[in-house]
Amino acid sequence: MSTVNAVTIYAENIQAANVVAGNSSANITIVANSVSVKVGNNLTINSSGIAISNISSPIYNTAINTTSISTSKITLNGIDYTAVAPPNPAVDYQVFTNPVVANYWYKPAWAQDTDIVTIMMWGGGGGVTAPNTGGNDLAGGGGGACVIVNKLAGELNSVCNVVVGNAGNFVAYGSNGSNGGNSVFWTNSSFSITAYGGLGGFANSSVAYGGPGGGWFGVGTIATSNSTGGGPLGGTAGLASTFGGGGGSIVKGIPAGASIYGGGGGGLGNVTTSILTGGASIYGGGGGGFNNAAAVSVFGGNGGNNTVAAAAPGGGGGGGFNAGARGEVRVWATPASIGGTATIYYALTPNTSSPTHGSSVKFTVSTIGISDGTTLYYTLNNSSTANSLTFSTAVNGSVIINGGSNSFTLTPNSTSGGKIFVMDLRTGSSSGTIVSNSSTVSIV
Repeated sequence: MSTVNAVTIYAENIQAANVVAGNSSANITIVANSVSVKVGNNLTINSSGIAISNISSPIYNTAINTTSISTSKITLNGIDYTAVAPPNPAVDYQVFTNPVVANYWYKPAWAQDTDIVTIMMWGGGGGVTAPNTGGNDLAGGGGGACVIVNKLAGELNSVCNVVVGNAGNFVAYGSNGSNGGNSVFWTNSSFSITAYGGLGGFANSSVAYGGPGGGWFGVGTIATSNSTGGGPLGGTAGLASTFGGGGGSIVKGIPAGASIYGGGGGGLGNVTTSILTGGASIYGGGGGGFNNAAAVSVFGGNGGNNTVAAAAPGGGGGGGFNAGARGEVRVWATPASIGGTATIYYALTPNTSSPTHGSSVKFTVSTIGISDGTTLYYTLNNSSTANSLTFSTAVNGSVIINGGSNSFTLTPNSTSGGKIFVMDLRTGSSSGTIVSNSSTVSIV
């Protein structure tokens, strides 16, 4: 080990186990044709500033990005970079609840192709038939299915269309309660993911049935002897299903089918003599019941009954008294790596610090550790406005990084002589975090 307080070393090659400065104010200067530093894992440099010259861009980009450097400034080839902590994008969450407007999901600007996007969606709950005054049978609507899908961000368009399933309506006695609408997420122009809505319940003087719940793979079906929940795996009345919807009740006394991901089936009973609850679900919407009985959902909306409205997302309508509930679409985009280990560096450099009034100034944006295609924003520093400085070009704008850099040009007005200004570099937006400042430009 060599311990020094101040030393200048002239050599073609330097070999040592350790070279340690004896105190924080010591200086070590190495003058050599080339210096190679080889480390097993990490090279850590703690300093208030580091200056490196005559180094090629590919080399220093690789070195900086694979090395831990603790410093507020680093100078490379004469460019002063400001160090910024690694990015730490939060999980992006977007939720859609309105069935009557055009909805769009926007991919986060930071999203990489390998980032995970989780899509969780419910179809709308089925509606019901209004009761008549003769004490006839009543039937609840089926709950909407819940679909959960993980996609890679690279599989999704930057903007995706989203449809939220509408609620099934409350309709006149003798008519089918209207069906809950399907919720749809279009990953691109040719592929979509669908959560199917529950079907409406039906009752007249001769027949009644609870609406089957929606499933992962389709809507339910109804026959005079059976009501099958949505999809090829749909359950029948009295039986549970995993991905299909629960079957609605056809005969009073047979409970509606339950489900895990599909919607619960609608219950069937009589306004004066029977209480029958709709089918429950864990993730999908609960089926509609009546006579103060409503099916419960753990993560979706509960079914309604004659006194309680169906709950969003995806609850089935209450028996003869309440409409179904709307669907919903929730989308989480999760960065594959929260934070990082490599420090990012930014520089904003004018091509002149003393332009003549009326002439243009070119600012070069230089970065280390930033992906090509990233948008950065420049704004006039607030301290500059006190000079009543005006420009013939826009002072706020953006650049897209290509090959680690880009540039923009500003032209102060010809009457701006004797004034100064500084430009700020920002991330995210024109009001985002300032990551670097230019040096002061004095107009002569």
